Amino acid sequence: ELNRSMRLQSMVVEVTDTPTPVTDSPRSIIPLPADFLELRDLRAGETRLDYVTPDQFDADIDGIYTILDQNLVFRSGDPITYRYYAAVPVLSDTNLTNIWTDQLYDGLFYLSMYHGTVYMEEEKQSYLQMGRMMATELQNRDKRATTRGGRRIIRAI
Repeated sequence: ELNRSMRLQSMVVEVTDTPTPVTDSPRSIIPLPADFLELRDLRAGETRLDYVTPDQFDADIDGIYTILDQNLVFRSGDPITYRYYAAVPVLSDTNLTNIWTDQLYDGLFYLSMYHGTVYMEEEKQSYLQMGRMMATELQNRDKRATTRGGRRIIRAI
């Protein structure tokens, strides 16, 4: 769920690759990585390439690319540098942490509880109440930090 909706700077991966020419075609391709979520930008050398839809793609035109069948498609055979958002690896016995456990620990807990309530319908309200209590406590701590524990006093001038 988080991979679908969040795009963080720490998810960006930069890759430089040389396209493979397609037989009997002016096209060259680079297969998309398995963890590919969304392309951020793409360059051939220092030239930024523009995206066009597969229907608009013309292999005789330089400076454009498209995505077709899990491949980046270009005219150029020059090395391509692209940045993309990579999916965060799932947790497993061998992969004990990822950016969600490092940067969004509390959010991961709440999402787990939210998904768990599908199977525990009667406990949904208690998780909602717990969430509201934690939000209220956070607001109270924020107020205390603003006033440094003292009371606010309003004086007429």
